[in-house]
Amino acid sequence: MEDNWLDEASQDAIDLRVLPKEEQLGMLATLAEEQLGLEKLVSELEASLAATKKQLRVVSEGKIPELMREVGIKSFELTTGQKVSVKPYTTGTIKDPASYDWFEAHGLADIVKMNLTVSTRRTDRAKMQELIDIAATLNVEIAMSEKVHFQTLGAVLRELMANGKELPPTELVEIYVGSKTTIK
Repeated sequence: MEDNWLDEASQDAIDLRVLPKEEQLGMLATLAEEQLGLEKLVSELEASLAATKKQLRVVSEGKIPELMREVGIKSFELTTGQKVSVKPYTTGTIKDPASYDWFEAHGLADIVKMNLTVSTRRTDRAKMQELIDIAATLNVEIAMSEKVHFQTLGAVLRELMANGKELPPTELVEIYVGSKTTIK
């Protein structure tokens, strides 16, 4: 005789027909209202954080560097002893995968990293070892992607600019050049 504990538990629940008491229903309603309030608060705080980060960028990457250039200073010290300085930065964002071809055509293929993602069950460890040698012969889903790490991209863009070399077209790579204030 096979014990089917799930069927028995389901039948017990039906037999008991335990209905929530009025006070429990009231508590559930209160908790649901609390959750809604917290969700709203999280949403408001996230919006406020995004706006504050934008304001910080305006001051740190715009107002302070501009004023320091006008005044003709590279750094100064606050009365608290903290040093304020402005350093240039360059960063970029890949807009189009065709940029990988551009990097390769310009001798920079090494900055493009290829990633291979394999999806399988944990119990298929033996297949994983085989996959290293003969991926095409297995019935395992494989996805390939390419990527340039943001720090690598920034370093390469800085080097290209510093050496007066050709930059990737703007329809392939979005390039940001600016100055950022640091306070230590």
